[in-house]
This record gives sequence, structure tokens and C-alpha cells, in this order.
Amino acid sequence: MSGQLSNADSHKPLIGLETEESKSATAPKKKSLYQRTQDRNWAEISEEEFQKYTGMNKADVLG
Repeated sequence: MSGQLSNADSHKPLIGLETEESKSATAPKKKSLYQRTQDRNWAEISEEEFQKYTGMNKADVLG
């Protein structure tokens, strides 16, 4: 009768014992799309390009 499960085996989970708490403790939380976009390294616009496209320099705009 090795093909049949015993009564004690029916209480064992068929899937791993991971719970939501253990998953979140081991795996880092996935960042939102907004946060991933904000975390990207955006290239700084050069002073020449800023002058070319706006007609002003950065000091005039920021000051």
C-alpha cells in the first residue's frame, strides 16, 4: 500500500512552506513604474544645447 497516502500525509502542504511574510522578507519589494522612472540617471543637458533650444542660459532660467 505504498501508493496510498496515510492520514498524517494529508495534513502536509503540497506547496512549499513560504508565506507572504517570508516572501517579502527574502525578496526585495518591486518598485513601481513611477519609482523606476525616477531612479533612472537622466543625462544633464549641456549649456550649449540649453541655449540652442531655449534661447536662454541656465542661470537666467533658474535664477
